[in-house]
Amino acid sequence: MMNTYPLYPEKHRKMCAYVMVGTVIFMLVFTLIFSYLTPLRGIPSEVIHKLVSFSFFFFGFYLCFSFFVFKTLVIEKEKRKFYVCRTLMGKIIFKKPYKLKSAKAVIVSPNPKIKSLYKVTLEGKRLKLFLGKGTVEFAEELGMKVCDDLGVSLQKVSSKKKSSK
Repeated sequence: MMNTYPLYPEKHRKMCAYVMVGTVIFMLVFTLIFSYLTPLRGIPSEVIHKLVSFSFFFFGFYLCFSFFVFKTLVIEKEKRKFYVCRTLMGKIIFKKPYKLKSAKAVIVSPNPKIKSLYKVTLEGKRLKLFLGKGTVEFAEELGMKVCDDLGVSLQKVSSKKKSSK
């Protein structure tokens, strides 16, 4: 049995997709308005070339951002392993394996710079693995799911404990 957990809030991926689609729609509308305002000559070829190159650059940036930021945790209890995977458009491209016995605790702690942001870290012997960031609800939900599947304890660190260390 294989369980997968996205290590990012779903609204972050939706927000990035909306920004990408919105930018492409804005460029199309801008191109149509620009061509309407200059009907005699049409759109100059260098403008079209720059718009097309910007579109490819922007799409490439989105793919790279998606690959490096939106990771997924895959837990396989039968193989006694778990993986942190990098995905691209829903497909697993790269996965880094870890042994189940190396995981000891999942720690949910507040981010010191942004008070409404919480981070989830998986710790064990010779292992400190950052899983993700999000709201307190996302962090606690992810922490509980991972704890249940890995059979480890969940530790919540309050901002008061963190600041006293």
